[in-house]
Amino acid sequence: MITLTVDRFKDTFFDRDSVQRAVDKAQFASLRKGGASIRLIARRSIRRRKKPSAPGQPPSSRKGQLKELLFFGYDERARSVVVGPARLDRPTGAPNILEFSGSAKAIDRRRVRRIGDGGEMRVSDAMMPGATVRRANRGTGPYVAYAKVRTARQAAHATRLNDQLYRPNPATVRIAARPYMRPALDASLSQLPRHWARSVNGG
Repeated sequence: MITLTVDRFKDTFFDRDSVQRAVDKAQFASLRKGGASIRLIARRSIRRRKKPSAPGQPPSSRKGQLKELLFFGYDERARSVVVGPARLDRPTGAPNILEFSGSAKAIDRRRVRRIGDGGEMRVSDAMMPGATVRRANRGTGPYVAYAKVRTARQAAHATRLNDQLYRPNPATVRIAARPYMRPALDASLSQLPRHWARSVNGG
């Protein structure tokens, strides 16, 4: 989360009500433009793709959800604008961990396969011919051939393969920082004085 503030002028001239109102209006406009600029840069830095980004680089977003979580708002009492991702109710704290690094609970993706389900029938390190074949573990694991489960034996076999493929190990994972808000602020710093000047001039 990024917070921007503009110091109030202390000179006697700027204590006049009319001047203060103008300065307050300009301050609001400049901070709003600055917040919008930082959010835009942060959004553009997040690539929509399945492959994770390298540590130290802005994160990837599989479905673009992280981009939609970024907001900015003006705090009238603090005379500042706050820019960053919305707080999630989920215990993972993913946006905060991506910015600063941290530990997160591993997701248990294991499933018990039943008759009538689609299930894992064969696992191989090389591509296999088959109607439905894809790579496990977000496209980084072995190739898996899937088929409809028709018998109890097939269900037990598919469940066993599923457990081997997606067993959570360890229970928690350490995630390296992939900052996106701080780089966006750094990239916007040169533009902030321009936003203030334009706001004062009515631009």
